[in-house]
Amino acid sequence: MALPTRTFYCSKIIASGSAFALDINTGDQAFINSIVTKASGLREGDTFEGAVVPNKVDPENTPLFVIFIQPPEGQRAPQEQNPAQVVVQPTVDERVLAHVGNLPAEYAITAEIAEALKIDRITAGNALTRLFNKGKIAKADVFSGPGLSRPSFCLWAQTANDFIEK
Repeated sequence: MALPTRTFYCSKIIASGSAFALDINTGDQAFINSIVTKASGLREGDTFEGAVVPNKVDPENTPLFVIFIQPPEGQRAPQEQNPAQVVVQPTVDERVLAHVGNLPAEYAITAEIAEALKIDRITAGNALTRLFNKGKIAKADVFSGPGLSRPSFCLWAQTANDFIEK
């Protein structure tokens, strides 16, 4: 059994890569998940034929769910990206590792690293812990008094020797 298709106009692609489109004949709104959007090379303003099923998540506002996109005759096929134009952003862990490797002092606390990288402390702490667990950086737990079960703060450095005054 073939799924019904309709002609749509892509009205919006959101930050997640998912999109919304309007049936050009009925005005019904459709949702397109990011996998279908990316696989088809869909862009805002494109017109396309889409296989649809009922949307069970939000049928009142968006009654249709596009599960396959076929560009109409004469319209561009999805284009492959030129590898020279692809910009790969470093991950949080890569940014944190690079910063720890270039600390102005030999070591820093989580809050200082977070502030320098303009990320929140929890994100920085999680990245630092992952890097420590992989053996890429050193960690020193500092306790402000005896009998504490958790450190008051952590110091982070590229190597354990960075904690020793030279």
